[in-house]
Amino acid sequence: MRTVKSIFNIILQNYRKWRNDYRIYMIAIVVFMLVWSFWTDLRDVSVHFGEKASPWVFPFLYTQYYTKVIYTIPLIFLFCNAPFKDKNYVFVITRSGRMKWALGEILYIVSASGIYYIYIFALSLLLGIGKCSWNSDWGETLITLAHSSSADILGESRIEVSSIIIDCFSPLQAIWFTFLMSWLCGIFLGLIVFFFNLITNQPFTGGVLAGVFPILSYFIVMGDKARRFVKFSPVSWITMDNIDVGGLTSSPPFSYCLGFLLLSCAVLSVLILLCESRWLYGKFDRN
Repeated sequence: MRTVKSIFNIILQNYRKWRNDYRIYMIAIVVFMLVWSFWTDLRDVSVHFGEKASPWVFPFLYTQYYTKVIYTIPLIFLFCNAPFKDKNYVFVITRSGRMKWALGEILYIVSASGIYYIYIFALSLLLGIGKCSWNSDWGETLITLAHSSSADILGESRIEVSSIIIDCFSPLQAIWFTFLMSWLCGIFLGLIVFFFNLITNQPFTGGVLAGVFPILSYFIVMGDKARRFVKFSPVSWITMDNIDVGGLTSSPPFSYCLGFLLLSCAVLSVLILLCESRWLYGKFDRN
């Protein structure tokens, strides 16, 4: 019980730092503006169709190749200073021990990644108030956008509604799977930042390496010839249009994507805990 309490306090301490961390406010504002911009464009399209869109836009917020980068970079920015050492670091290590501290930091990354995407989902609903028609299905506006080039014709090319998602999933299914894959990808990127910052003892090294993945997804999703490499691009999987459903596309299957992310997160977590264990600690901590 004391172990659980110590780990929980370490996680809670990281969240207390948010009150004085300018990055949190910057990230919140940037994401707010991104979602607001999407809804503004969708409202204009809805006016042209004469019918309000349904509120289930979360699965389409970052289906565009460049929006995957724009939505992922703030999350990497949130974790860029992992392993989150501060002036209380020595005191916390003395009281809790290195392994509990490391486990607390890992679980903080897990929970913070979830909060980030919950925030995006909540905004997708709240900012749609007054602009959408609340119903349980996709609605005619999203279905029309998915099966036509109406968005491009109307000059709203930033809106991309995937027909794969519309045809293969209900709104709640698409929201859940999009959140799950986005959350796991966020954990994966956060653990990469943590691990490489830890072993190099250099701030932002891990952030630079993690930043390669959204940039990679940009070129893979953008180019037709490069799409064969999508199975090596975890950031590409945060929207369901890049994951195969029922063998209908050449994208990697859901089981592959889910297994890759879960296994990668598990391996990175074990490596971080090993680095913080007594027999490896001296090799990586030069403080």
